[in-house]
Amino acid sequence: MGSEADLGSTGSVVGYMRRLRERAVRLWKGAFQLQRRSGKIGVFLICTAVAGGLWYLSKLNHEYTVDVWLPIGLVNNPPGKLLVGERHREIQLRVSGHGYTLLKVKRFRTELSLDLRSLWPYFTYDTGGMATFRGQQLSALINRQLPSGIQLDQLLTDSLRFQFSEQMSRRVPVESHLRYSVDELSMQTGPVRLNPDSVTVSGPRATLLNIGSLPTEEVDVGLLRSTYEGVVALRHPNDVDVMPEQVRVTVPTAQYTEKVLTVPVVLEGLPDSLVATLLPASVKLTCRVPIAYYDSLTSSSMRLSVRYSSVELNIPLRVEVQQQPSWVQQVDFDPKSVSVFVERRP
Repeated sequence: MGSEADLGSTGSVVGYMRRLRERAVRLWKGAFQLQRRSGKIGVFLICTAVAGGLWYLSKLNHEYTVDVWLPIGLVNNPPGKLLVGERHREIQLRVSGHGYTLLKVKRFRTELSLDLRSLWPYFTYDTGGMATFRGQQLSALINRQLPSGIQLDQLLTDSLRFQFSEQMSRRVPVESHLRYSVDELSMQTGPVRLNPDSVTVSGPRATLLNIGSLPTEEVDVGLLRSTYEGVVALRHPNDVDVMPEQVRVTVPTAQYTEKVLTVPVVLEGLPDSLVATLLPASVKLTCRVPIAYYDSLTSSSMRLSVRYSSVELNIPLRVEVQQQPSWVQQVDFDPKSVSVFVERRP
């Protein structure tokens, strides 16, 4: 290996390269003599570079044996299985070929490909979902994918091991991780809405069983004065597929105004045999309401009540809000409690 006789049909190329070397040597000697006589070192350096380039080209025509690491791309999962971990590995080979071909392989790192689905019958398995692909079958597959002019002499990586998991799908809810603040003259009129509010995830069973929900990306949308709507991507593990991968987020927001109502207080839990009088019978209620809903809010929209207790007849009862629209905020009322006077029905 490495001799000119081994090159066969490339003999004419070898003869041509031999003549190039001889001319390069003569050129270098002449340039050296010239620079000694005239001191023109620039001409000497140029000729030296040309001679070196010709020598390098001639060396590339020789045949060599080298050890290389080449990347392997893994494609197509086996039926009902999912590969756990990275889909890119490296494998070490001992290959032979002409210098220019080997240089191209090492410089551009030709990627090989393994189809896991078609190779699945040739794997050997052990407990824990580990599968091993041995070098004998691997050598034949790799040799077919090497560039023309490269010969596989030895597979230095004797086997490849993979971790597989059972594949499954399930539906999980989505959580909003949107960051925002509301302007002091505006108010959020309802909870954050997600559409869809749940997505389908597919992947390794062990991974999916640990997913309770999927969060959105942490996007800061700034100060809100009106309703925000946008599309946000979901965060998920690399080995999990999500459908859809984005959701629409709505933050209902509107400018507000203040409204004052007189709302009656309802007594709850009073036995049928009794009649009660509340003092006062109604309270003054103040709240914030979106400007667009101002006219929609009436005293009947609110429900305030106290609960009857025979034990606390002589103690004023605390008023509580039992019902209010979702877009009403910062409810306050006065007084906070009322007195109850009870008598039996005639």
